[in-house]
Amino acid sequence: MKLNSQDFLNNGLKLNDAIKIACLLEKEGIDAIEISGGTRASGDFKSSRTGILEEDHEAYFQEAARLFKKNLNVPIILVGGIRSYHVAERLVNSKSTDYIAMCRPLIRKSELINRWESGDDASTGCISCNGCLAIGLSGKGVRCKRECISVSEQP
Repeated sequence: MKLNSQDFLNNGLKLNDAIKIACLLEKEGIDAIEISGGTRASGDFKSSRTGILEEDHEAYFQEAARLFKKNLNVPIILVGGIRSYHVAERLVNSKSTDYIAMCRPLIRKSELINRWESGDDASTGCISCNGCLAIGLSGKGVRCKRECISVSEQP
């Protein structure tokens, strides 16, 4: 189940309440919980943040995932701004989360997991511009806008 850790809105879902909900879900037999956060109305704290250009800006829900993990026994899956192998590896090795989930980096580089598995941990090149999501909402399929630009600019 995907669950907001909080929605960053006045009188909205708070982290402690989300953890209580997760505990109830665990008692009901949920298999795993993917931690996200924010809504389109959450301003700078929405779930699809832009401008993730450095590793220290990645995994913006990692503290929430750590608290969920501390309070639950089901696997925790973290999504939100994970762009690099080193951050993904650190999150799992530090036991902040059990698994990571990604979207935009895989749109940018569909072969990313195979690259990482082969030892190539180079950047995905995803700059978190959300251009891929805009293309998808236009009904033209989901793909990296930067790929579209580079292809259209080639002679």
